This record gives sequence, C-alpha cells and structure tokens, in this order.
Amino acid sequence: MPIITPTVGRVVLFRPGIGFAGVQTPDGDPLPALISRVWNDRLINIGGFDADGKPFSATSVPLIQGDEPEGQELPQFYAEWMPYQKGQAAKTEALEKQTASVASVLTADICREQDAHFVASSAANQVPYSGDPEIYAKAVATVYKNTKAEILRPGVVGRRTA
Repeated sequence: MPIITPTVGRVVLFRPGIGFAGVQTPDGDPLPALISRVWNDRLINIGGFDADGKPFSATSVPLIQGDEPEGQELPQFYAEWMPYQKGQAAKTEALEKQTASVASVLTADICREQDAHFVASSAANQVPYSGDPEIYAKAVATVYKNTKAEILRPGVVGRRTA
C-alpha cells in the first residue's frame, strides 16, 4: 500500500488501546480524530471524540501506514487511515502506474515518428539527383520505404540509419 502523506485537518481513526487516559471506546472500536499537527509521515497530533462524544486530544501518535513489516507489534495506541482512504490511495497508485506505462509507450511512438520524419528528409540527401525528376522521386521513395520500415518496427527507438 502506498504511503499517504498526512496533512492538518484530515480524518484518521484513533485506536487508543486499553486504559488510554479517560477515552471511552466500547469493544475496541476506533474513534474519529482530526490531524492537528504533522511531525512526519508516521507521527501526528490529533483531536477527536470518544464514544460518548467527549473531546480528547493526543500528541505524538504513531500513524500506521499499512506498510509495516509483517509480525511487527503495533504500539499501545495509534492512528490509522480509514479503509476508504486506503482504497483511494491504492487506486491512485494504480492509475499513476498505468499512466506512466501509457506515457512510456506514447513517448516511444513519438520517437519512432520523429525518426520517420528524419528519414524522409535524409532519404532525399542519400540519392544523387540524376537530372530526371521521375527517376529521382522513385529512388528517394525506395530509400525512404526501406529505411522507414526498419525504424518504425516495434521495439526500435532512436535508431537512425541515414
């Protein structure tokens, strides 16, 4: 799961653990809290409400990001992102990867197309002018066709043969 950058005002779920000073939480349910201070991506201050609606605050609360090593023991009290936020972060990460992949393919296509334009202009320079425009045009077309086929072949990027 990607790391979500905490910012002031975002909602997290607070898990106070057993005996957290005066905070009521039946059945270990998480409590809603707002981030009031960000120390780093894994440590925040929060303010929220317990199960009775009584306000509370906590400082230096570990923020569990979901990428902790397997088997690592959780702190006595901590905050975590809501499932919806985790899902949105995962969707965003997947979309960014997909976009990067598409951009890579498009970049390769653009490079091949630019190479084709290069070949078209250099094909004319490879064929000496014989004085007959028809013969010259056919010769340039042949050089262009052969070279373009090589350059526009999938997997060939940036290879100029002129």
